[in-house]
This record gives sequence, structure tokens and C-alpha cells, in this order.
Amino acid sequence: MDNSITSQQRYINRILLVRKNYIDPKRIAMCHPRKSDAFILILNGSCKYRFSDGHRLETMRGDILYLAKDSQYEMQVMERYDFIYADFYFDGDPNRQSDVFKPKDGQETENTFFRLLRKYAEEPDALAEIMELLYRIYQIVVRSRITTYLSNDVRAKIEKARAFISMNLTDPDLSVYALTKEIGMSEAYFRALFKELCGISPSRFITDQRLIRAKELLELRYLSLEEIARQCGFSSASYFCRVFKKSLGITAMEYCRMSQNDST
Repeated sequence: MDNSITSQQRYINRILLVRKNYIDPKRIAMCHPRKSDAFILILNGSCKYRFSDGHRLETMRGDILYLAKDSQYEMQVMERYDFIYADFYFDGDPNRQSDVFKPKDGQETENTFFRLLRKYAEEPDALAEIMELLYRIYQIVVRSRITTYLSNDVRAKIEKARAFISMNLTDPDLSVYALTKEIGMSEAYFRALFKELCGISPSRFITDQRLIRAKELLELRYLSLEEIARQCGFSSASYFCRVFKKSLGITAMEYCRMSQNDST
């Protein structure tokens, strides 16, 4: 019997809690069996899980971890481990398998978790909207397991393009055209293959990676918006602020204040 939560659509009975938290590096002994199911977005760090039935999982930044109700495990936190978690109940057969999922659209995933976190904190009685966001996270999990065959050569070129993006984020002239020249592929073909493999367009991926780096710099709280924009490859601070607000639904300064509150 397939106990994966992606094998068939399951009904979410009730949501219990949504919270942002962190764990400093340490080993945590075998936990008591979980009282609920949970979706957990890893914001930073990594962790190794060893379950009482013998299977192991390892998480890293950007992953969604599903922990099944009644699962029992120990944790080895490798570095500061920041995450958002939503505790809830799946209905029906409790025999489910904990698992790690790698979303195709990291920015969509993070935005959805943060919206769920804010909605639960600010409007806990808005159950319909809260459940809609939780189901959206569930669909992101399901989509992460839908794959299409691509040759190893094609995958290698796409990975080369992703690495090129990471190394050149500070360059405001970084473009899809520059990527296609780097890997030797036509622009139209590259756009289609990148979307197929990564779940989003290459231009959106570039913007998402710049925003991820921008959030890291905002949390340092000593750089100006102009300097953050420059280090993330945005042509100006005003353009950076427009893109940030449009993508995350809050301003860069609001995000900075939220991260400051989380650390106090």
C-alpha cells in the first residue's frame, strides 16, 4: 500500500497551529509520537531525521518536510534551523509516511507559507481563507512529485544555467539571453525546458533568487536599501522595492521589522 500523501488527494480535517521558529545546532533525542500532521518549510539550515521505523530523511533550505501523525524520530540539527510549520489533522487512515518534498517554485512556496503565517496570526477566525492557503501548500507538495523525462544532457545544461544565475546575481544585465549564450541553446528552447524542469520561467527564477538574497541582507539590518539593491542586481532601490512588494505582499522595510521581531 502506498502511504505517500501524494498518491491520492486527502482531506484536511482541522488546522491547529501555524508558527515560525528555529533550533540551534544540536542533537535531539527520540521525540514522543507526534500528535498531529505537519507541513514545515525550511527557511534556513539543515537537519537529519531518523525515524523509529528505521527510515531517514534530510532537509535543507527550500524543502517542505511532511511529518506524519504518530511518527517518532530523533533530529540532528547541522546549523541554525529556521522554519515555518503548520500543525493540522489529515482525515482517514493514519498510516502515512513522513517525507521531504522539493517545490518547483521556491518563491511561490515561501510566499504561501508567509501568507498562511500572517493570516493565522492576524485573523485566526478566518478559517476558510486559512484552510485555502493550507490546501494550496498541499497542492505545491503534490506538484513537486509530477515529473517529465528529460535527458541527462538537458538536465546538466539547466543546472549549469542555475549555477550561472547564482554566481552572477549582482549583475543587473543578467538575462535569459546571457544564459542561453553561456550554455549554447536557443532562447525559445531554453525557456521551455527550464519551465518544464524548474516549474517557473528563467526570468522569474532570476527574480526569485535575487529576492531570496535580498531577504538575507535585510535581516542583517545594517545595509541601506540602495546597497541591498546593488548587491542583488536590481537597477535601483525604487525598482527593488516595487518588485519586493509585488512578490511578497509587504514592503522591504515591513519584512525587516518582522524579522527583527522574530529574533527578539
